[in-house]
Amino acid sequence: MTLARYYINQQKTEQALANLYDSTNKNDKAAEQLLAAAVITSDAIGPLLQQAGQLYASNHSVEEVQQWLGSAAETRPPLAPNANVLSALIDIQEGDVQQARTILEPIANEDNPIGNRTYGHLLATDAVISAQAFGIAAAIARAAKTIATQPGNVDVVLLPACILMTKADLLMSQQEDEKAKTHYHQAVNVQSNNVVAVNNLRWLLKEQDNNPATPSTGPEK
Repeated sequence: MTLARYYINQQKTEQALANLYDSTNKNDKAAEQLLAAAVITSDAIGPLLQQAGQLYASNHSVEEVQQWLGSAAETRPPLAPNANVLSALIDIQEGDVQQARTILEPIANEDNPIGNRTYGHLLATDAVISAQAFGIAAAIARAAKTIATQPGNVDVVLLPACILMTKADLLMSQQEDEKAKTHYHQAVNVQSNNVVAVNNLRWLLKEQDNNPATPSTGPEK
């Protein structure tokens, strides 16, 4: 038996034990078995850690999940990059953008694609918050500074389109269609392949022209 085959078999055994614990509602033990399986091969770390996190979160608070992820990163160093990203994603979902930034900034680089992508997601979230708090112009100016520091991050480069889309969606929900149309048009100018912006702009233009020739199912969400 080759060494690679041995590791694969060992990983399958750990996963089988995790499934057994899960079937008897022993979620914490199932999660630990999945962590043990995850460190065996690097390509399994992402999906198995995420699965373990979902099991652990099923009967623990957000704070407890964060502590568990921190412990996993400390006791099993190969899990640290992914565990940190999951922890940051939880912070973003909870609205703690500053804490997420503290976690992600040191690991957001080309050598860590998942950290880089998640940092882009964080910046998009922060841009939306800035747009709501300070207005579109201030948010886009802030986004421009960020783009200058990370020109290779696609998520960061598309921040202006994200900001414009958020404003356009808000305006359309308030039935301010003319203003929404302007912002969708600007979003399309920034990101021509933004399907939602293109379709919503098309829908608004059809509404304006009152042309029933092409059926519409309404704007995309």
